[in-house]
Amino acid sequence: MKWRWLKSLAFFLLGALLGAAAINVLIGHQVDRLAMTNRILQTRLEDTTVELQRIKESSSQKEKYTVNAVETYLLLDSREGLTEYDDIRLKLEVNEKIKIWLKPLMGQEVKTLDILWIPSVVDNREIEVNGNHYQLKTYLAIISEKITLYLKVTLQKKEKNQV
Repeated sequence: MKWRWLKSLAFFLLGALLGAAAINVLIGHQVDRLAMTNRILQTRLEDTTVELQRIKESSSQKEKYTVNAVETYLLLDSREGLTEYDDIRLKLEVNEKIKIWLKPLMGQEVKTLDILWIPSVVDNREIEVNGNHYQLKTYLAIISEKITLYLKVTLQKKEKNQV
């Protein structure tokens, strides 16, 4: 009788552990996706807050148009081998880098900007995301109160290390 009870308890504990492991695997993907979505939304909130602040500051100067925001749109040359997570992370990293590179332009008057210089800041730059190197190529830049850059992102081929 005692062995039967211990055997039943062992099967119950084994089932509970296997069930917990299965739930962890199933919910883990959702948690990763939600964490990435949260990061995207936080970035958008920060950008919108900064943009609103700059618009409020420049609203008193109706005739002067100043740069308030930077927006990027990416065209990936190849999505081969990229998971949804990698794709989102790549877009976030590129967006953050470009905002850092173009931060000195924020608040400047649009008329005084060198419009040929802005695309060249980003053009042919390489960034590293998830151990891969990507090259950025600007194919369209719209410069107004919001600088909008359309970029082509190309994965650089990895060269084999020579020994």
